Amino acid sequence: CRMEGEVRIVTFFNGMVAREPIVAVDDKAMRVAWAARSEGLEHYNASLQVFEDGPARCRVAWIADVLPHDAAKMVGAMIEKAMPIMKKTLEAVR
Repeated sequence: CRMEGEVRIVTFFNGMVAREPIVAVDDKAMRVAWAARSEGLEHYNASLQVFEDGPARCRVAWIADVLPHDAAKMVGAMIEKAMPIMKKTLEAVR
């Protein structure tokens, strides 16, 4: 991905490209929220929040709202594919 101002441009494993305007960043709560613009999605907004889970662990909650409802399965699969990549990337920078 890359940033263009306050918009993240993301290319996914399946070749789909999305423009994701960053809606909010809360460093204290370790939370970021964004929307997405992509062909086939009427609406997408999401947030990702990190929660401490012990001295050297954390948990991540990624919540997404999607329209049309039929797109939820595709978006869910993309999130499932992204989570292990995110975990590997974050563990590499510890």
